[in-house]
Amino acid sequence: MLIEYDWKYVAFLYSDDTYGKTAEAEFSMQADANDICIGYTRSIVAGATDYGDVMKDLLSLKKKSLVSVVIIFTQFEQAAGIFEAAGEADVAGDFIWIGSDGWGNYGLQPVGDNHESVLGAFTIVPQAGTHPLFNQYFEEIQRNSTNPWLPEYYARCNCEFVDERPEPPYESIVIDSVEVFARGLDNMITHECGQDVNKTQCLNFLLKNRRLLRDYLLEVTFTSESNGQVSFTTDGDSKGRYVIRNLGLMGDGTEFRFENVGTWSESEDESIQSLDIGHIDWYVTNTTDPSTYTDRAIPKSVCSDPCKPLEVMRVDLLSSCCWSCEVCADDEIIVDDRCVSCFHRENQTYNWPNEELTQCQPLDFVQLIDKVENALLLVIAILGIIVELVIAFLYVKNREKRLIKASSRELGYIILLIWGIVWIIIDPPAVNVIEPTSTRQYIELMCEVSTEHRVGQLCWDVFIVLQCCYFAIKTRNLPANYNQTRFIAFSVFSTLIVYIAFAPAFFTSQESTQQDLYSALGNIIQPSVVLVLIFAVRIYAIYRVKEEDQKIITTRPSMKRSEESDSGGRGSSNQPHSPVRTISTHVLSNGSSKSFNDLCTQTIEAEFDSDRIYKYTNGSSKAILSSSASIELEVEEDGYEVHENERNGENGAKDENHNNSAPLSAYV
Repeated sequence: MLIEYDWKYVAFLYSDDTYGKTAEAEFSMQADANDICIGYTRSIVAGATDYGDVMKDLLSLKKKSLVSVVIIFTQFEQAAGIFEAAGEADVAGDFIWIGSDGWGNYGLQPVGDNHESVLGAFTIVPQAGTHPLFNQYFEEIQRNSTNPWLPEYYARCNCEFVDERPEPPYESIVIDSVEVFARGLDNMITHECGQDVNKTQCLNFLLKNRRLLRDYLLEVTFTSESNGQVSFTTDGDSKGRYVIRNLGLMGDGTEFRFENVGTWSESEDESIQSLDIGHIDWYVTNTTDPSTYTDRAIPKSVCSDPCKPLEVMRVDLLSSCCWSCEVCADDEIIVDDRCVSCFHRENQTYNWPNEELTQCQPLDFVQLIDKVENALLLVIAILGIIVELVIAFLYVKNREKRLIKASSRELGYIILLIWGIVWIIIDPPAVNVIEPTSTRQYIELMCEVSTEHRVGQLCWDVFIVLQCCYFAIKTRNLPANYNQTRFIAFSVFSTLIVYIAFAPAFFTSQESTQQDLYSALGNIIQPSVVLVLIFAVRIYAIYRVKEEDQKIITTRPSMKRSEESDSGGRGSSNQPHSPVRTISTHVLSNGSSKSFNDLCTQTIEAEFDSDRIYKYTNGSSKAILSSSASIELEVEEDGYEVHENERNGENGAKDENHNNSAPLSAYV
């Protein structure tokens, strides 16, 4: 039955006697030969009281596996105790009980009142036909029969006359057994004693050699009127013929009864010759209401469910019937119930499994440039590189121009070229192979950016941005530096906006394609703004703005005039004196320890009154521009300052009509 229904995982209970132990040993051997595992086995002694523990063990096994079949190879007493414990534990619908003839010959007697918990049980009992002549003789016996053994039979069996036979007739088996001994003894006497020997004396002598009798019994073969062919194997077992009986509900669903559902006789294929599956009701369900037992599907009794397609089994080392099912990684195929990767990293071969996971197939190469947005980014990046190279070339070409000198050309070269070259040397470009294994059918090849590179870039950018922020805020109120500060501030703020917008998206993206997209957008937008606001404006001014327009910075310092008349007798003048001073802007290189005389090559114009213009060309660092005023030019690190000196009259006296408290400064 286990082979017929493919029940691979069972529990085995047996009586602690010769009957049970012999059965357990034989069953274990046959189970191993047919790949059937015994998940739980226990011997039960006569008079045992621990049937409750047996049920606990069975229920525990049920929770850990899909076991349904419990084989009970015991005597009547042990079977009755097991079923009583099953009724107390209310295991109706949990197990399929299969019993031997040790208790199966007794019908419903071992079941007792626990029908619902035992419902659906099978018993396998010897097949016993009826002997027509014996039945006829037995049924014709009357109380006044002259049979001398009949009174003794009545007394021992406590018999009474009834109208029907309550149990199957096994007397035909006894009749066949008696005939086997009769035929065996007859053959032994015939062959061993001869014709002239006293048969009784010869038989008594021969019976001392029991092995000889056994050999003659094994050779007996005949056709029984009740049970057909009778013969024995070399081991002394008769060729079995069994009836399979099933406990079910009959009639209106209130009568429990064992019914014959199949037969089995020993043959070469060891299969069940007849089994009426259509009339077997399977009661292994989750309900205990017998009226709802309608499922005719054959239940399973296994340790683990079969693995689904595209899964592999990991067999338990302790039991070949138990396993776990695992799904191979997306890059693996199934070979001999093992997961084998399609990636061969040593030779850089990257394939992908087919849908059946039976073979590896090459991956189609897809270029990201095929997408419009990626191609557009690539075009913009190429244009940006070209523009950067052009600006770098123009910076070198115009390196002696005032605007280029004033822009700290060395720092500009560092920003444009040296910083990139350093990283190319320290961390040269490389290809990083990303091998996804989670529902993504592609391999990613992307530029490998080391952690040091990324952290170094961010730290450097943050350092520069903070410096620029600081100086932009400090110089925001200096009119002479407003234009320069404005460009720096715009660059700084745009950098911060790009970081805030793209950095979170970059670090939270799961796919490298998205990371590259955000990184590319940020690396295009931010450098483009810096390139335009810091570098391109100077190139534009060199080629598109007139030189005289490049050097005009206008300030309007407040000047006080004294309303008192001077000591020379001149009358007081009430006319306001509001001089406008325009000083030419000179661009000086950093760290100037040179004298102004060496650096100044342009004409300085100073207008103190509306009707007088003084010119100074290639003068010394301090010169008297008129009889009433002087200009002092002081060389500094980033430019020069022009201070108003005290105004003196021709005789050197102080001109009190002019106030010298407001200095004029110009920075680049």
